[in-house]
Order: sequence, then C-alpha cells, then structure tokens
Amino acid sequence: MSKELTDNEVHEKLVKAQQELGVDTAETEHGKTALDGARKVLTGLQFGVLAASEKSSD
Repeated sequence: MSKELTDNEVHEKLVKAQQELGVDTAETEHGKTALDGARKVLTGLQFGVLAASEKSSD
C-alpha cells in the first residue's frame, strides 16, 4: 500500500537518491554522462520541491 508523501519526505527521498549515487565516476563516457546528468537533475528537483513548498506555505 502506498502513502502520500509530504514535500519534506519527497525531498528526503531525493537527497537519499543523490547520496546513493555518491561521487563515484564511471569507466565510460556514457556512464559518466548518465551519472552527471542524474546528479544535476536530482539537485534541481530537490531545490524545486523546497521552493514550491515554501511558496505554497506563504
């Protein structure tokens, strides 16, 4: 059974996902590109959910 997550819980899951990626690099350019892109997207999503949450609480 799934539950609805709060914005804080969503943010925490995004942080955990980014931490799981760590700072490791990949052997190939394809892998490096995928990891770099994932890190950038996760960072953007983290900031986005926080900003939207703060805006809606005003």
